Amino acid sequence: MRIIVIFGGSSGIGLASADLFIKNGDTVYSVSRSACPNEFVKSILADITDCTAVFSALNEVFSLEGRIDILINSAGFSMGAPFEFTHQNDFNHLFNVNFFGVANAIKAVIPLMKDKGGKIINISSIASLAPIPYDAFYGASKSALNSLTLALRQELKSSKILLTAVLAGGTRTNFTKNRKVYSKESAGGYSENLQKAVSKIGKIEQNGMSAESVANVIFKLSLRKNPPATVCAGVRNKFARLVLRFMPERVLEILLSKIFLGHRA
Repeated sequence: MRIIVIFGGSSGIGLASADLFIKNGDTVYSVSRSACPNEFVKSILADITDCTAVFSALNEVFSLEGRIDILINSAGFSMGAPFEFTHQNDFNHLFNVNFFGVANAIKAVIPLMKDKGGKIINISSIASLAPIPYDAFYGASKSALNSLTLALRQELKSSKILLTAVLAGGTRTNFTKNRKVYSKESAGGYSENLQKAVSKIGKIEQNGMSAESVANVIFKLSLRKNPPATVCAGVRNKFARLVLRFMPERVLEILLSKIFLGHRA
């Protein structure tokens, strides 16, 4: 039996992961602003943007269990907004959820994992490799998360703490419904293109893979002795990553503009 802590375990990929780990006999703690619906998951109410609460939650688990084997960072936030008119409070919040909150969780868990080692799985996105117009801050935050994961794999290798970023794109969850989208009045002259991009993003997500499929990828990673630095969830994302590796930047720009805005760059 392993001790699993999931930030964002009350919904989406985090909840699907919690369900799967519970079914396989692990002890699971969800750290989120709301309680996990799975009655067998132990919920700790905390906001990942609150550094003190993050440290307190992880230390609470450690004091109860004596160890933390796996940390999964699944909390996330996205918004559809034109860069020119994006409010600083909004993009600060996005980075606090998607990057700085995760960084604080990792920082807090390192001393708790050092003696026995452990795994840290960060939920990233294929958008980190192909940033989407009007969702620029989300792609940037996930790119930063990838970079952090790669750097910390080197720093923490001697402590046997292994990090992996899971690039999960196009997943059917309430993430689509919960996306903050700027109104026509707030978007200035960008409103038409903003709506096109947000609509396309939503269709890709709701026609994508299930949260349970991503959770299965996460679970399999948790069993691997030496998981890779980055993993794409799903065949489509694996193919997209392969194509993106060799695609010239100008071609990528034209392709993304056509997909999300309906015209050439």
